[in-house]
Amino acid sequence: MGLSTSVIAAVVGTTGALIIWFPQTNLLRRIAGKLHQDLALGGVGWWLVVLTTIIAVVLEIGGLILWWKRKSMTVRLTSGWKRALTDLHHPMGLLGWILMTILAVTGVGMSFVLPDDHPELRRIVADFHTARNFSLPVRIVYSIATLGFLVQAASGVAMWWKSRL
Repeated sequence: MGLSTSVIAAVVGTTGALIIWFPQTNLLRRIAGKLHQDLALGGVGWWLVVLTTIIAVVLEIGGLILWWKRKSMTVRLTSGWKRALTDLHHPMGLLGWILMTILAVTGVGMSFVLPDDHPELRRIVADFHTARNFSLPVRIVYSIATLGFLVQAASGVAMWWKSRL
């Protein structure tokens, strides 16, 4: 649930049991943290991450405005996978909007609010970005919400691509 805890979740296929594991290896945290912060590319990677995150905030605001016009929450699964993916974009975006926006805005905040300059503000921003001082149920919701970025990106690209054909 966030890189601060590096959670691994798995579903056992034969029983359906959910296994949640919190590995405490420093190597995993260092690798994941480096990829998350600057794509392991140093300064250029840091700027790529920051710009991409700012673009995500703009897209989230724009997405809410566009959704407000249609207010679509229907997913038609019988009309083919392309239609279902397009339909899924709207309700998933709305359901995950608050947390995806919090994660993106605090991600930008973590880039510019330095611990040495504003330690208390940095702690608050980091807590909201990583959910590290939140309860387990909140951290689980955060983890699920991070999948919203993947769903939105995949369905958004598919919608864009479809409109170009």
